[in-house]
Amino acid sequence: IAVCEAATGGTAGCEIDSVFSRYKEAVRLACLTARQAHNWQSSMNHIFRLRAMAKSVGHLSNTLEPELRLWEAETLWEAGNCTLAIEILQSHKCEMEQTLNQARIELSSRSLDSAAMVLSPVPVQSPSPAAQHWTRNELEAATILMSRIILTVGEWSDQQRRERPAVLWTEYFNKSAILLQEINSPTAWTGRALHALAAFAERQCVELTSTRDNESTIAVRRQKTRELDACQQEIARTSSTSEVQRLRGILRRLEIQVSNDQKELDELRSSIGGFLRLAIWSFVKCLGCTDAFDNCVYSLVSLIMTNARAQELQSVLSSGVMDGVPSHKFLLLSHQLCARLSTEEDAFHQTITQLVSRMAVEYPYHTMYHLFALRNANRALSSSASAKLSRKGSLSSRQVQESEKMEERRSEAATSILTRVSSQSPDLRSIAQAINELCSSYIDLAVCPVPDKFKNSKVGDKLIPFSSRARISKLIKDLPPNIPVLTAAPRADAPGDYMCVPFVSSITAGYSLAGGINLPKILRLVGTNGKRYKQLVKGKDDLRQDAIIQQLFHVINRFMRSAGARSVGSVSLASSATSSLRMRTYQVVPLTKRCGVLQWVDNTMPFGAWFQDREKTYRPNAPTMSQLRATIHDVHKDKAATTRQKLEVFERVCAMAPPVFRFFFYEQFYNAQGWFEHRETYIRSAAVSSIAGWVLGIGDRHLQNILVDKATAELVHIDLGIAFDMGKLLPIPELIPFRLTREVIDGMGLLGLDGTFRHSCQAALQAMRDNAQVVITILNVLKVDPLYTWSLIPLRQDKMNRNVSMYVDEPRDNARAGASASGDASGEENHLTDQEETSAFAAEEENKEAERSIIHVGQRLGATISVEGQVSELIQQATDSGLLSRLFEGWSAWY
Repeated sequence: IAVCEAATGGTAGCEIDSVFSRYKEAVRLACLTARQAHNWQSSMNHIFRLRAMAKSVGHLSNTLEPELRLWEAETLWEAGNCTLAIEILQSHKCEMEQTLNQARIELSSRSLDSAAMVLSPVPVQSPSPAAQHWTRNELEAATILMSRIILTVGEWSDQQRRERPAVLWTEYFNKSAILLQEINSPTAWTGRALHALAAFAERQCVELTSTRDNESTIAVRRQKTRELDACQQEIARTSSTSEVQRLRGILRRLEIQVSNDQKELDELRSSIGGFLRLAIWSFVKCLGCTDAFDNCVYSLVSLIMTNARAQELQSVLSSGVMDGVPSHKFLLLSHQLCARLSTEEDAFHQTITQLVSRMAVEYPYHTMYHLFALRNANRALSSSASAKLSRKGSLSSRQVQESEKMEERRSEAATSILTRVSSQSPDLRSIAQAINELCSSYIDLAVCPVPDKFKNSKVGDKLIPFSSRARISKLIKDLPPNIPVLTAAPRADAPGDYMCVPFVSSITAGYSLAGGINLPKILRLVGTNGKRYKQLVKGKDDLRQDAIIQQLFHVINRFMRSAGARSVGSVSLASSATSSLRMRTYQVVPLTKRCGVLQWVDNTMPFGAWFQDREKTYRPNAPTMSQLRATIHDVHKDKAATTRQKLEVFERVCAMAPPVFRFFFYEQFYNAQGWFEHRETYIRSAAVSSIAGWVLGIGDRHLQNILVDKATAELVHIDLGIAFDMGKLLPIPELIPFRLTREVIDGMGLLGLDGTFRHSCQAALQAMRDNAQVVITILNVLKVDPLYTWSLIPLRQDKMNRNVSMYVDEPRDNARAGASASGDASGEENHLTDQEETSAFAAEEENKEAERSIIHVGQRLGATISVEGQVSELIQQATDSGLLSRLFEGWSAWY
């Protein structure tokens, strides 16, 4: 700013334009920085300096003064002077409208005069130079600025509830959109305006729908209708003339009430339909013209999914409006989109089919796995199991039969898309054949029994050769060049560009075993990028929920990356390395209902395995893990034991096993810099996983379900089947928000919870609060996902308890994502019970569970308490010995 001010004194001509342009940009950035630092006076001073400079050099243009007014209003709004900010823009809005109208008239008359000078032999008098102060570019810039001012006033008025929705739409949002249509080419502001328009329409649609579906209002309407029917029946039965007259008077009043209620309901439905059409149209246009608001794809899909049967949606989708959105923007939701496939011919299902088909053509390596999983959904079931399921289906409720029909239609639709896509080009046919062969080989390997002589092998110990008749053996012998690495998620580059896709170069001719009852198999292969991959092939396990939770973790990581330099109290997100805050994720690829492939996380081991291996090293005189667990078990099985007695036993056990996890960092990292950096990485990883786990209600975090990376010290959470507070429904409920036991804290060093951990928790929670609407929108998409179960099935609960007790004493040298605590001890029969009980839930009960979970997530992301206060409360709960002492002994709360 100072350099530009000095330069304007001795600069003339066109150079002043360049200097002033740089000066204006510097002032804009200075104002933005001052507002971020809550230095409102400094921001206003910069604006006054710019206005004074513009007057002195003659650059107070048609658009500069309105822009300065907008900056002033934004500063006042952020400073809390909301009413004054709105009034400033309101008054300037009227002036701008008059100015724009005059500019349009001037430019139109100038165009007519120019045409007259060409056509007429008589010279036409030119306008005076003073009148020629508007250019076409200035008019476009002023139009965009006017659109910004109108939209800003509309958004602020909406937040302040100063106007009714109909007025906001007519006077602000719609006017802003109309002004942008005058611009010849879309600008960055076009996408911003469309996004604001869509967000407003979506919010109104949601609020009006909530009003329509309010249970008390519905009950009143039904009561009045019943009273009307009863009154009519009473009139028909009554013979007394006077009584009939009295009843008819009551009847007329009831008819008026019912008529008015119906009229209000019809108007409400009409408004909902209008805002629904507007929201979908605006979201589609926004996604089509800019990449700045790609997160709104979640809102778009949520609106479409939740209003699938609405007539207004059918009319919008019938116009092919979705064709304007690039298909790569839907890839993160490909699972949910594929789950809604069907052979039904209504506009909703046809649109979903066309969109998934386009994704499969343009991004086959991202989409085809989901289609093959739907086609092969029941493939891993044995013939006896299929027969038993069929018999049960014929005797079960209507909901079970409808669910089976839906599953059939999904499978048929997926098969139809694969056939249609394969016929479009030889390349796509070759890709589909390669992926089909790969998926089939994995499925056969997952269900293939392990030879008895190898069943007692240690984890990853011996290489068990494939049978010569196995499908994967044939694949290895004749390996096609376009077989992708299933667990290496490729980037979404340009459609048809497969340069970023790693293909399989070779596969080891055998597998080893991982820990667990069902003995999942470890597969090793080498990619064309030179990397070595290990994959875990699992059978007898439904991995779809794990895949969905990993999907949510990916979205949370996007929040952390894009958080920027926001401030949380006294700590800056930038200074607390928000960009390094992330949930450690891994790829989960379900292949059928009962088998799938998981990415093996190298260099990891479970917490429990590390403690068990170091028991004699760091606690030579302390009881073993089994003995400590037995002590806790004894007091828990005593029905007469009080909470106080449990706490006393828990504290005694803690005293016998002092924390030792700090030694992990001494063992793994030998120099001071590496020790410090990796300990900080561990703390940040623990913080973000704690906050994300609390928000999503993820439970079952015992010692075998948390892995620690020996190379980076990051935490990896596996076996995510207990989510959305299902852990609170167990016979021994989980009472704490996340695992923050003594050993977890011991690894954080001298500052413990009061250093990087607390600040990172605050940063992670603030980032999630800032994106709360996106989280809720994604959960609304999951709510209508027919492949997701929100309820805690008794079998899942029983399986979890069995697995905890089984794995707590099992030593393992290495670990992988998802290999622990997910096997089913009793195999086929228990899986059938799981399927039957899942299907037996009524649709409305399932929906209530989903609504309840989403409400809880929304409450946790609400601002009813400050970020600092919420984090302090969570830490207090997670470290409360009274709560920890009441947890299931398999959770090992003393570690």
